Amino acid sequence: IAGRRLSSHLMVQPVIADKLYSDPLLMGQGFLPRFLPCCDASLMGKRLLGQRPFDENPGNDPALVQFWKEVDQLVRQPLPTNDCGELQPENLVICGDAYTAWANVHDSFEEQLAPHGEYTIIREFTAKAADNVARIAAVISYIESRSAPTVYHIARAAQLMHYYLMTMMRRVQEASHNASEHEALELYEWMQRNGGELASDDFKRLPAAIRRARKARELLSLLVDNGYATVSAISGPKGKPRAWKLRTDTRDDPLTDMEG
Repeated sequence: IAGRRLSSHLMVQPVIADKLYSDPLLMGQGFLPRFLPCCDASLMGKRLLGQRPFDENPGNDPALVQFWKEVDQLVRQPLPTNDCGELQPENLVICGDAYTAWANVHDSFEEQLAPHGEYTIIREFTAKAADNVARIAAVISYIESRSAPTVYHIARAAQLMHYYLMTMMRRVQEASHNASEHEALELYEWMQRNGGELASDDFKRLPAAIRRARKARELLSLLVDNGYATVSAISGPKGKPRAWKLRTDTRDDPLTDMEG
């Protein structure tokens, strides 16, 4: 839609986030990487009232009060539009030392997109990181001074971006691990329903999502490593497993340890 802007704040439970961040289609099509993820540790168990002032209130925080004041002033300004009613926002140009600082941030992210870089598993998100640094720096600078970003604003925005990158990387890794656990549970239950044994020749009988030999072997290895199955037959000089059998001495709630 020409001349329009959209901001979105999306909140999801971890079980939903796992499905989102483990889906290569959703990660690769460009929608999710536009979000800045936050996923801090829960405060449950630490929300004690005994040592907290009864009149504690966010309205007593000077930083929050100043932020609310600045935002209040901004939202009361008339929107800059053209004769067609389309938005024509003011451009904040990053130049001089600020541009040099931003370029250095850009290049540091770009280097980590190399095959063995730190952020290769979230390359779609990292590819947009430098642009997001510029946007965050512009927001900070405009709220604070109504002017273009300085080196100081670029540095603060880059620090925030590193937090978002590390959060995304942790969530993607956890989601991938959790997805494997769910698939391993699916395979475990399938084997239970089909005699408790599986041979490599029978992979084609598995559910479509776990039918490929590589995927099936990975999940079977996960079951073996966690004590829910054993290798019952091997083949070849390298002892490659070709048949597996569920253990009968495992607990009734399969994969509890793995899910924990």
